[in-house]
Amino acid sequence: MANVVTAQVLLDGPRNTQVKITGSINTANITSQVIVTASTLSSILPGLSGSPGPATVAVKNIDYTIADGLTCQLNWDGATPAIIDELYGRGSLDYTKWGFQQNNAATPTGNISLTTLGWTTGQTLNFTITLWLIKQGPSA
Repeated sequence: MANVVTAQVLLDGPRNTQVKITGSINTANITSQVIVTASTLSSILPGLSGSPGPATVAVKNIDYTIADGLTCQLNWDGATPAIIDELYGRGSLDYTKWGFQQNNAATPTGNISLTTLGWTTGQTLNFTITLWLIKQGPSA
């Protein structure tokens, strides 16, 4: 079997997006796999000519359930990726009190990527991550 990671867009409105990421790894750790591509999200100005999509997103909230022994690292994709957060165990992170988690990658692409740590031979480790995102800035 091979590693399987899926991203399902649950909500994609003009401002808010909700994405559920599920994964099962049994062959190796995942290295920098894009799980959210900002440019594929719906328009931030629906009904207007040109209908621009978002240039990037900010993270509002993260809910997660990660298998024991596994760490999932979420990163802002870019020339030099920047860590959003490292997730392990079970929990919920609310960034609304701090103005959301903003994309601070060098030369950002607007995407979010996933890297895992902790897989060893003979294991099958599963995770579920739900991201609540706020769309920002129109793309060109």
